[in-house]
Amino acid sequence: MKHNEISELSVIESTKLENLFNIYKSSSGEYFYNILNTVNFDSDNIAAYAYDLYTIMTGDTYTYISYKHYNTINLWWLICSLNNIQDPTSIPTPGLEIKILKPAFVNNVLTTINRK
Repeated sequence: MKHNEISELSVIESTKLENLFNIYKSSSGEYFYNILNTVNFDSDNIAAYAYDLYTIMTGDTYTYISYKHYNTINLWWLICSLNNIQDPTSIPTPGLEIKILKPAFVNNVLTTINRK
């Protein structure tokens, strides 16, 4: 079950990382996430028209890059997943070129995630 399907929990935005994970209820009535779920992109096979290339600048963080491209800090996980970045807490390397999924395609990803 997804977070937003449980009336006892507050509604969260569709861009939140928590939407990746199903929620389960323990025998004591507490909710918990199955954090083993992931989003995987075969970034080598994503059509070039679906993403832009972005060169990381000094001072960029994944949340800031998310805000610059999607007007929300919440899609940092999408950038990391698309670029196979294993440690989202690391400081991005200035000069490194990464793929940014074009905003027109983001809703398709979020919709697919929310259906699983």
